[in-house]
Parts: sequence; structure tokens; C-alpha cells
Amino acid sequence: MTDANELPEEIAYLQSTPVEQVLGNHIFVLLQLVAVHVAATPPNLESAQLVIDMLVAMIETGGDRLGEHVTLYRGALAETQQAFARAVAQKGS
Repeated sequence: MTDANELPEEIAYLQSTPVEQVLGNHIFVLLQLVAVHVAATPPNLESAQLVIDMLVAMIETGGDRLGEHVTLYRGALAETQQAFARAVAQKGS
């Protein structure tokens, strides 16, 4: 039986890790998810667009509260949006 003071490992990690770091990890996973959908043959642009929309919402809403790496997140999002735009243009040609 688990002692009441012992938390499952995942809960303990979440409690001990700064929220900005957890969100940053999720942002990078979502950026990778966009890349997977854009790079697919054929590209899954609808799914990629949904993930990009969620990233925009997270980064815009979190803003500077996301911590010291917010500029990195914004730059990575911009690059991802450019890759998406190229995939849309290629599909249209």
C-alpha cells in the first residue's frame, strides 16, 4: 500500500517542475507534431493547421509569462508557419 505522503512519480515531477518548463516541453512536442504532419506524404495540412492554431493560442496567451525562452518559442513557431506555408504552396502547384 502506498504511503499517503508518497506521490506517484509523474505527479511529483509536475509539482516540482516550474510550470514554464512543462509548458515549454509541450510547445516543442507540438512543434514536432506539426513537422511530422507537414513532412508526411501527402502532407496532412488540416492536422498541421490545427496544431499551429493551438501553438499560436498558447504562445500569445502565455506571452512573457512563459519565461526566458518565449523568444525561442516565437521564432520556432514562425519557422513552423513558414514550412506550413511552403507545403500549402507546393500542394497548390
